[in-house]
Amino acid sequence: EVLVLMLPFDVAMASILPRLDLAVDQLQEEAVSSTMWVIAYISCAGMAFVIIPFSINFYDSDEEDSFGRRLCVSFAWSALILGIFAFLVGILWGFLGEVELPVWSTTSPLLPYSKLSVLQKQSGEGYALAPNNKDGTKGFYQNQGIVTIRTTIAVYILAMTAFVGWFLVMLFSGIGLIALPMDLINAFRTRPKAIDVRDFANRKLELKNRAKELMDVGADWERESKGSSRKARAKERIFANKFKAMVLELENDYEKLMIEYKERGGNPLIPWFQLFLGVMSFVISISWIAQVVLFVFLKPPH
Repeated sequence: EVLVLMLPFDVAMASILPRLDLAVDQLQEEAVSSTMWVIAYISCAGMAFVIIPFSINFYDSDEEDSFGRRLCVSFAWSALILGIFAFLVGILWGFLGEVELPVWSTTSPLLPYSKLSVLQKQSGEGYALAPNNKDGTKGFYQNQGIVTIRTTIAVYILAMTAFVGWFLVMLFSGIGLIALPMDLINAFRTRPKAIDVRDFANRKLELKNRAKELMDVGADWERESKGSSRKARAKERIFANKFKAMVLELENDYEKLMIEYKERGGNPLIPWFQLFLGVMSFVISISWIAQVVLFVFLKPPH
């Protein structure tokens, strides 16, 4: 989201800074814009390689361990991922951190203004490049060369973040593009509605039976899971996450039932607001896909 907002920020900087009373030239405008891009990409790198790995590892850690152990293990995994990222950036910048730029060099004797012709004469004192010769050849010489400069490490941080970001987009773009609009629209479709006592009793009995089944499944798993190997603990974490999801779904259904019976459906504006957000998210998703198709896969007309 931050990178998406950087494009209008560039446009705003280009239109606002020249109107200020400050002495801001084009190079200063580009420096401010470049600095903001570097800050945005480094923030994304910190989110992708530090905060997200720490959150995932802390969530998947064994709850039977102490809080300090879970915290240390999560920090260790985050440090490992950050170390691998820093190692790759350092290797690329150390061995491929130079850029070769083609340039033209101009060589010419400098002539004083007094020795130039009348048409070429300049006012004042100073020197200028030699004019063309009488035979039409140039009085100065141009040679094409290559200048090698050393880039900053920030450029490689940006490049590595963008490279890894493409894979993250391919893996998780469905959450924002498809899942979020569908969840919001489905929240409107399954919004709480007022029910009578008979429906309340029947659905409460169904929730009670589901809760009993979950308790039986949890008890059976607790009796069977006695392994202490790494594979057994990983399998136990997977089951625990699935079990938590089923318990959370049951709790949400119970809260919805209470809203339908006691609050007679709750606030009617909330579902309509969710529908509005779902439609807007769907429009944004379609616009983003259309932008990718038009500007990446299709050539713009000349």
